[in-house]
Amino acid sequence: MKKGDSALVYSASAKEVTMATIYRDNNNLPTIKNELGIEDFLKAVGTPHNELWNEPIWDLKIKIDGNLAQVLASYAFYRGNTFSHCSVDAFHLFKSADGQWRIFHLADTRQTEGCVIPPEIKVQFK
Repeated sequence: MKKGDSALVYSASAKEVTMATIYRDNNNLPTIKNELGIEDFLKAVGTPHNELWNEPIWDLKIKIDGNLAQVLASYAFYRGNTFSHCSVDAFHLFKSADGQWRIFHLADTRQTEGCVIPPEIKVQFK
């Protein structure tokens, strides 16, 4: 995302990718929102922005079973040096016939308060 390189994102993705966000709605009820398809996400990433989009991740937890992998990672999203939101990304990947791991599902949660961002990441956005 930091590079704005949609081709790089595409190369790490399966042909079909599902995406979802888990959040609390205006009534504070847990909600699932199916996000943009991969084509729309690639367009959003690859379109030039006035401010750099950057989503550093940390605290990765990886579980692999054969050709299936799950990655859970904490993240913070910044537009330029401005904090937007944080929480957790959950990736599901499969090992394709060419031996490459490809993302076939991505879900995230989003919050703007209560974020515990490591100091070594925060310092990059001052």
